[in-house]
Amino acid sequence: MKFMHMFLAAALAVSSATLGVVPSASAGSLDIGPVSFQLYGPERTATLTVRNTEAEAVQVQVRAFDWTQTGDNSLTASDILQVSPPFFELGPDQEQVVRLVITDAVDTSKEVAFRLFIDEVPDASIGETGVVVPLRIVLPVFLTPSIDARPSLAWSVALDGDRLEVSATNTGDSRERIVDLALVDETANNSTLIEGLAGYVLAGSTRTWTLDTTVLHSSDSILISGNGYGGAFHSTVTAQQ
Repeated sequence: MKFMHMFLAAALAVSSATLGVVPSASAGSLDIGPVSFQLYGPERTATLTVRNTEAEAVQVQVRAFDWTQTGDNSLTASDILQVSPPFFELGPDQEQVVRLVITDAVDTSKEVAFRLFIDEVPDASIGETGVVVPLRIVLPVFLTPSIDARPSLAWSVALDGDRLEVSATNTGDSRERIVDLALVDETANNSTLIEGLAGYVLAGSTRTWTLDTTVLHSSDSILISGNGYGGAFHSTVTAQQ
């Protein structure tokens, strides 16, 4: 099984350093596997393995959320994706298998998305003199109609004062994952870039990125480019005021 080693270093907050305070800090270390879940068609179950690599016992909480988009990401506690057990304690080098079950009461005409939150519950015995830095791991879960499902994006750009709103509407039946999202003003040859992972555009949803910029103008022809699951993409739009 592929595992992700998640180690949270004991770091001091900037505000504390500014004040000259040197608090104690708790940290956590968990091995998680797998790091994402992809189910197809009638598949409804999966398992998550959580292992404690610390020298002390830790308490872990696992929660499931429905993941939707209307411009931005929205999470609500899920009645569709169930986790068992949702709360457990792990001794040193112990592991727990968590079962994930998707109920049948879900529309699978397009991909359904969820997020799992795996939280290390802070030790209350640290007291008021310590700074608790809890570990949180967030994993995506996707139930896709079939292996033939594909995204289909349409792009638009709007200017509102110094804000630039870039939107992608996905009319396909599966998500798109956007990396290195770039906008180039073809008139003035100016550009702006969201480097690395810009985020997902979920099936049947619109995702909007808001940038503070005056580089691009409403009369400009804007070239939008980046990389998705299918490779590089390019789209030319006219920015709207």
